Amino acid sequence: MIQTPPPPELKPTLIEKVDCPYRLANHTCALLNAELGWDHGCPPATCKQCKSHGDPDSPAAVDFRLTVQKEWVQVIIRNLGSVSEQHIKALKQRHLTPEQFQALLDNPETAWALERTRAWAEARPSWDQAVSFGKALLSKGFTGKKVDITIKGKRHVSCFGATLEGATVQEPCPSLTLSRDGKHHFCNACGCGDKHLTHLEADENGYSKLDFPHLECPRKRPGFSNSL
Repeated sequence: MIQTPPPPELKPTLIEKVDCPYRLANHTCALLNAELGWDHGCPPATCKQCKSHGDPDSPAAVDFRLTVQKEWVQVIIRNLGSVSEQHIKALKQRHLTPEQFQALLDNPETAWALERTRAWAEARPSWDQAVSFGKALLSKGFTGKKVDITIKGKRHVSCFGATLEGATVQEPCPSLTLSRDGKHHFCNACGCGDKHLTHLEADENGYSKLDFPHLECPRKRPGFSNSL
């Protein structure tokens, strides 16, 4: 009987740690982020190679990061169809001369990619607003779930500047707007508009926009799901 050797022992792969004051928690380099103009995913090997040149401000380290920048600028140019508006702005403002950027616009193979990025940048705010309110509707569900009254109270203060009992605490949010019917209020910054579903006061069923378990605020005020 042929004995099959046991498989080699599998050891967990550990993420290599690099002791550098400029390495951020999201695995990016603060120096490269500032120099490139976008958040750059920086593998440990790149960090170690940069550190091997001594002080981050030494000429050798600066030259190394310039080489990394040039390589990534070329990567961005080759993938214009999938980059963000931030990448495009950085190319235009930091990395390319006006003539070089115009050459991208004049090249049919890159012009369509730039146009696609620009169009998405214009459409994205409306898309994000629709997704945000969609999450709110889903959080209500079929049973009409409501957020905890304490959180609703924080939201009420953030919007109206007053508690649910009517005590004034602060100035109302600048985005608070009186509806067309003169009886309700809505937020004019979230993109939802003046609708029955978006009124901040309770409807005939005792449910208001502030009751949604998940609700985002464009100003990220206290009490909301995306508050700072």
